[in-house]
Amino acid sequence: MQLGFDFDRAPQHKRPRRRVEQAAQLERVQRGIGAAVLEFCREHSTFRGADLCDFVRARCGGTPESAARILRQLRRQGLVDYENTDRAESLYTVRRVKDR
Repeated sequence: MQLGFDFDRAPQHKRPRRRVEQAAQLERVQRGIGAAVLEFCREHSTFRGADLCDFVRARCGGTPESAARILRQLRRQGLVDYENTDRAESLYTVRRVKDR
């Protein structure tokens, strides 16, 4: 009598494929939002976070947090440099935007 689990006969789930598709879609959305954020930063040397969010939502859709999250990601990647000059007012100053 064998009580062990036979992994070779285990049912195959489609979950990994869904994750791959979801990751691909997320990357596509982030690229679109990223391009919109970079465009906005090139056009505005000083801005409020709400203005960035409105611009990105008008171009790409998405949630209000998406633009700010992608802005931080672009900063970590060295594509944009900015300073949060007034946290209470959500005021940002763009120092540099890298040309692509």
